[in-house]
Amino acid sequence: MAFNEKNSNDNLKESIRRWGVIKGKLTRFCTFFNGFLKNDKRNFTELKLRCDKLNALYDEFDAVQTEIEEFDDFADQQSERTMFENDFFSIQAAASEESENHRLINVPTSTQIYQ
Repeated sequence: MAFNEKNSNDNLKESIRRWGVIKGKLTRFCTFFNGFLKNDKRNFTELKLRCDKLNALYDEFDAVQTEIEEFDDFADQQSERTMFENDFFSIQAAASEESENHRLINVPTSTQIYQ
């Protein structure tokens, strides 16, 4: 095996490992959010903080997935990208809607502001 080929295999393995870590982070957020929805005492500050971290996760995913696509068959990787993006944007939208609904419900009225 030539040095470049071995280096490429090592890079691919490392990118796949990082991809697994990213997928694990998304899974943990999904687990948190599902528990959040079932909880009567919801901590919306925690939800917002976790959503902020989730937003950064997509950029990390995109960079790693692009690396994998450079090493591996692009067509095969498109389905992986699509599945992750569908899961990611679905949970991101649900969490954003939940946070926004809470914000709108708890907007103080003018009489509350001036009391």
